[in-house]
Amino acid sequence: MHETGIHISLGAQKLFDFLSIPITNTIVSTALVSSTLIILAFVFKARLKEVPSRLQAIIEALFEYTLSYMEEVLENKRLARKLFPIIMTIFLFVLFANWMGHLPFYEAIAYEPSGAHFPKSSNTDLNTTLALAIISFFTVEIIGVASLGFFKYMGKFINFSSPLDFIIGLI
Repeated sequence: MHETGIHISLGAQKLFDFLSIPITNTIVSTALVSSTLIILAFVFKARLKEVPSRLQAIIEALFEYTLSYMEEVLENKRLARKLFPIIMTIFLFVLFANWMGHLPFYEAIAYEPSGAHFPKSSNTDLNTTLALAIISFFTVEIIGVASLGFFKYMGKFINFSSPLDFIIGLI
């Protein structure tokens, strides 16, 4: 008996095995997004001009705005320039991964033998979310220690000025 209605699939669908490694639709989706971003970066870099085109000017303005916003928030231009590439990379990856799910051909990478299609964005896989969280966490911690030194950085979390500040710092 075949039930109709909403199907919720928590795990990614295995498409095939490659050298005994299961390849899922979210792995293919991630490779597609990453490849797209790399190709766009090379194409954009090859077309950079001293006098920018309209598209180049818009993209440069968006990047400059983001960098200046980061400089304001961090109150440190050097640190903002150091963190800008990783923050922009994560932002673009998440943005393109979400957009990719709306493309017409996207259902083809999630074919199930039963005939059902359950397309998945890279971001719907908990492993992708976990990987981005781990990368972000360790980047923040490493940059924080490198910028301030270990004891000064830890001093931001362990605060003895009041019991509440101490508890919040531990959290």
